[in-house]
Amino acid sequence: MPELRAVVPPKPLEVSVDFGPDAVIVLSFDANKVTPRWFSEMRNRLVNEDDVLSVAKALSEVIVTWNLTADSQPVEPSVETLAQFPISHLTQLMDAISEVPTRAEGEVSSGLSSGSQLEQSTASTPPQPERQQMPPNGQTPSPSPTPSEPLRT
Repeated sequence: MPELRAVVPPKPLEVSVDFGPDAVIVLSFDANKVTPRWFSEMRNRLVNEDDVLSVAKALSEVIVTWNLTADSQPVEPSVETLAQFPISHLTQLMDAISEVPTRAEGEVSSGLSSGSQLEQSTASTPPQPERQQMPPNGQTPSPSPTPSEPLRT
C-alpha cells in the first residue's frame, strides 16, 4: 500500500502577486499543503479561536520561498513578517495561492494577477442583450407529439 507522503509529496508552484510598481512578490508554495484541512484549520483559528493572525499563520505554513527583502536582506516567509502586511495584501496572497489551477485544469500561468477570479470574470463580461419577453405558459398550446410507429422486426 502506498504511504500518504508518497501520494502527496511536496509540490512547489510559483505565483506572482502585484502590489504596485516595484512591488511584485514572486513566491513558491507547496500546493499539496493547500488542502481542505488547511482551509478548515485557518477558518477554525479565525472564527472559533478569534485568532487575528490565522491568515498569516496559514500562509506561512505553505509559502516555501519568496523574493521579499528588508534592507536588501532576504526575509523569511514567517508569521511575524506576514503579520506586518495589510489584510488586503494577505487576501491577495491567499487568492493567488488558492486560485492556482490543478494539473487537470492546466499549468500555472506565469501572469497570475492579484484579486479574486470573480471580480476579474465579471469585469470582463460584456453586457448581455435584453431578452424579448416571452408569453406566459398556457397562452399558446404546444403541439401534441405524434405517436410513433411500432418497430417491426
